[in-house]
Amino acid sequence: MRLKRKIFLLLHNLNAVIYIFLKQMTSTYLSWASVIIGGILLFSSCLNSNNANIDKSSDAQVYALALSSNADSTGVLSAAEFTIDQVGKKIFNRDSLSYLFAVDSAKLTLSASSTYSPFSQIILTLKNPDSTYSWNGKDSIPPLRLSSIITTAQDGITTKPYDFKLNIYQQDPNILTWTKVTDNYLASSVSAQKTLAIGNTFFTYYVSGGTLKGASTDASGGKNWTEIDIVGLPAGTTPAMITAAGKGAYALGTDQTVYFTPNGATWTSVTTSYPVKAIYGDLPLTTGKTILTVIDDEGTLKFAETENFAAIQVLNTIKSAFPVSAFSTAQVNNPTVFSAKYIAVSGGLRSDNTANNANWLLQRKGETIEAIATETSFSQQGSSIFFYDNKLYLMSSEKENGQNILYNSNYGLNWTKVGKNQTFDPEFTYRTQASVITDAENYIWIFGGVSDASQQLVEVWRGRLNKLAGE
Repeated sequence: MRLKRKIFLLLHNLNAVIYIFLKQMTSTYLSWASVIIGGILLFSSCLNSNNANIDKSSDAQVYALALSSNADSTGVLSAAEFTIDQVGKKIFNRDSLSYLFAVDSAKLTLSASSTYSPFSQIILTLKNPDSTYSWNGKDSIPPLRLSSIITTAQDGITTKPYDFKLNIYQQDPNILTWTKVTDNYLASSVSAQKTLAIGNTFFTYYVSGGTLKGASTDASGGKNWTEIDIVGLPAGTTPAMITAAGKGAYALGTDQTVYFTPNGATWTSVTTSYPVKAIYGDLPLTTGKTILTVIDDEGTLKFAETENFAAIQVLNTIKSAFPVSAFSTAQVNNPTVFSAKYIAVSGGLRSDNTANNANWLLQRKGETIEAIATETSFSQQGSSIFFYDNKLYLMSSEKENGQNILYNSNYGLNWTKVGKNQTFDPEFTYRTQASVITDAENYIWIFGGVSDASQQLVEVWRGRLNKLAGE
């Protein structure tokens, strides 16, 4: 309509100019001028006609959808982001709404390809009970009953159907459900143990009768274990000396020599340029990862980085309070926070064999490792730290109602005891020095540990938050 108006004004002004011009013309040209004027007036009249043909859009796609409700005091519904699958013809919210969320009516907003190309018709289908009706675009709708949307483009011909689903947690998403996977899975008595993951396989290294032994299982199950022969490690190697890192696992010999295995069983020595005091695992970086270690540089303990220990980059001197043995570590790499890439270290012993009761956060800053220590009110010794649900968790050596107390923290600075919905299963007995591993399917695995009676536990537990079960 704006375009028509502009053309009309232009022609109107042109008529005025022609009129003035004609007054100055001789009568010889009046007849031709009349013909021109008549044609222009006829064209102008056509532009003002309400019956002009206009191309109408044939795009029936929904480009955005929003829901809101006055009954939703928390704003959960209005904050929901909906995914529109044009190929699969589905509209849904990937992040489920809070547990037991419910509103009877809501305002529905559908966006077409352009504000100037609205839909000519919108058909909504509801469930429980089933009904279908033509929606006027203004009336509120029951969002929990909405099952499909059919849009008709402005041309009145082209249609596009969509299945609609409003995802709502049907169980409390923050409940941590635990299951005992297996018991007594090692073939002989155990005096020390540690479990780690290499690829998709779990390896438990344990000492029985003074000999280092091993067993492995597919990480997807954790029930069926196979004994493996450990080849290439020197006598006296203990499970505590073994760490998963890089493309396999590394072990420290009693002489601070480094050994490597790509498959968990066969080990070979690695020649290093410095004696290695401790290995902390993979340090996440913005450019990938590197193995973080502490080396002995002529009597001074320093942080160092390496890819495979063939070459070592020496960094800054460690603090005297920093633990170098018997510690627990977790790699933090939060994809939603660019700078959240570091290693958390809990418990352990310092170089003078005194106990560390702080959580340490290690992050690469330029050419140094920044080490931040945060004191805690609970004991770190025998605790197990791990990264889960983009948070740090710590299974502490503190006891409550006969079980370990579980803490979590967003960044490892301040710790909070988890709620009752995340406590351990009633059959889960208190333990220290357990191996805790998280996997790609959002499970928390707990292997072994030392009981309150100082007995080695030979069992596997697995837990997962309800909200992560479908991811």
